[in-house]
Amino acid sequence: MKQLLIVLLAFTILSCQTEEGKTEGEATNNSLDNAEISKLKEENMDLKHQILVKDSMYNYYAAYMNDIKANLDLIQGKQKTIFDKQANPEMLSAEDPNLILDIENLGKLLNDNKSKIAKLKAEIKNNNTQMGAFEEMIITLSEEVEAKNMEIYQLQQDLENVDAAFGELFVAFQEKSADLENVTLALNTAFYAYGTKKELINNKVITTEGGVLGIGKNNELAPDFNKDYFTEVNIKDLNEIPLGFAKVELTTNHPTSSYELVGSDNIEKIVIKDPKAFWSISKYLVMVVK
Repeated sequence: MKQLLIVLLAFTILSCQTEEGKTEGEATNNSLDNAEISKLKEENMDLKHQILVKDSMYNYYAAYMNDIKANLDLIQGKQKTIFDKQANPEMLSAEDPNLILDIENLGKLLNDNKSKIAKLKAEIKNNNTQMGAFEEMIITLSEEVEAKNMEIYQLQQDLENVDAAFGELFVAFQEKSADLENVTLALNTAFYAYGTKKELINNKVITTEGGVLGIGKNNELAPDFNKDYFTEVNIKDLNEIPLGFAKVELTTNHPTSSYELVGSDNIEKIVIKDPKAFWSISKYLVMVVK
C-alpha cells in the first residue's frame, strides 16, 4: 500500500512538471508569435509610409509640372499678341500700356518657370525615391522651357532693333519679377513630415519634453530639427495630405478650425480647409502616426 502511494505521488509530480513545462513552452511560443506579429506590423507601417510619401511626391511634382505647362501656354498667347503688333509697325510703341503689360507678364512667367524647373530638379536629385519617369518628363519639360526662352530672347532682340527702349523694358521687368518671385516663393513655402514617434525621434525631428517619471511627456519639434526629413510644398497647391493610419496626432501648432482629419477607423487624410490660418503659427507641420 505504501509503495502504491509513492508511485501515485511520483506520477502526480511528474504530471504537474509536464503541464508546467508545457505551459512555459506555450508562453514562450506565444511571446515569440507576438514579437513576430509586432515586427510585421511595424514593417507594414513602414511600407505604407513609403508608399504614401511616394504618392505625395508624385502629386507635388505633377502640380509643379502642370503650372509650368500652363505658363508656357500663357507665354505663347502673350508672344502671339506681341508678334501681331510687331507685324504692324504703326501699332508698335514702347509707351503702349498694353504692350508694356504684356512684356511685364512675360517676365513674370519666364521667371516663374525658371524657379519651378530649378526646384523640381533639386527635389528629384535629393529624393531617394525612384522616380525615373518623372526625371525624363522634367528633362523634356526643361527643354521646352529653354526653347521658349530662346524664342522670347529673339523677340526681345527684334523689338530692340525697332526701339532700344523695348530692351530696357524686358530687362527691368525680368529683374523686378525675379525679386517678386523670390519673396512670393518664400511666403508660400511650407514643410511637412509624419512618421511613428520612434521614426521621428530617430530622425531628429521631434523630442519628448516635460512629464514626471516618463508620464505625461509631450512631443515637441526638436530645437535643431532635421529639415532634410521634411517634404517641401507650396501652400497654394496643398489642400490635403493622404495618410491612412489608425491614429494621427499633430505635434506642431495649427488652429483646429483650419483643418480636418478625415476617417473613422483609419485617418485617411488631413484636409487643410483654411491654408492661411493653418500655416499662420508654423510653416512646419509634424504628425505622429500609429
